[in-house]
Amino acid sequence: MKKLELETAVAQQDWNDRARKNALHYICSEREDWDLESFFRSGETDYDSLAAPFLSKLGFATETMSMIEVGCGVGRVTRSFARRFASVTALDVSEEMLERGRDLHKDFDNIVWTKGDGKTFSGVESSSMHFAFSYLVLQHIPSNELVLGYVREMMRVLKPGGAFCFQFNSCTYPTMNWKGRLLWRLVDESVEADRSSWVRNGGRKIASVIGVDGLAAGRTWRGAVLDPREVLETVWESGGLVQRIRDWGAPRTWCLGIKDEL
Repeated sequence: MKKLELETAVAQQDWNDRARKNALHYICSEREDWDLESFFRSGETDYDSLAAPFLSKLGFATETMSMIEVGCGVGRVTRSFARRFASVTALDVSEEMLERGRDLHKDFDNIVWTKGDGKTFSGVESSSMHFAFSYLVLQHIPSNELVLGYVREMMRVLKPGGAFCFQFNSCTYPTMNWKGRLLWRLVDESVEADRSSWVRNGGRKIASVIGVDGLAAGRTWRGAVLDPREVLETVWESGGLVQRIRDWGAPRTWCLGIKDEL
């Protein structure tokens, strides 16, 4: 199996496993004990702080527009978009997440739950979206190549004049001490050592014995760290015009802009 195909297959398996164990926590790991009310309220808060100011500045009449959320999970923020946009394409690599999302949003008829292949937004037409949004997603994608592929796909599906707002990890400094880094390296290696289910499950059991979460190990959780200049170049080459890069060199770096109308 080719490298990218292997990475995407593992990512789908891992996110299905996370969805089965505790979907709400792995979507937004600030809490382990989410209830649905607080979970969706947190999505509304993020919409208000992350998307709404940008959309307002652009003067978008969202009630007539279409948008795509890249990495929707079970719809934490999707619900907020669906209340405001005419049409929402909710894209995710995990069938389990999408199944839960559909079940939790039976009263919404303007959400199109869409299975992604981990590399492209297959099935989403080029130049069909007014807005593309992604949060707490690209930071988990296992390689730079795949992350930049997602950026290209966002530019592809946007209409000329459409807007994008996405977050990625550009933090290069250690976020834990050397003991913590060594421990996680051992867990990561045990999980990544073999792609067979029994070996990966063995690695996760090792993690539980030493008191850490095996489902939060491996490249599909830790993800790739990108140089913002790579992202800027990819956006520009794909027809995007970056208006702002926020929090350069941080775990949650934001890239905002529009697609060139030419």
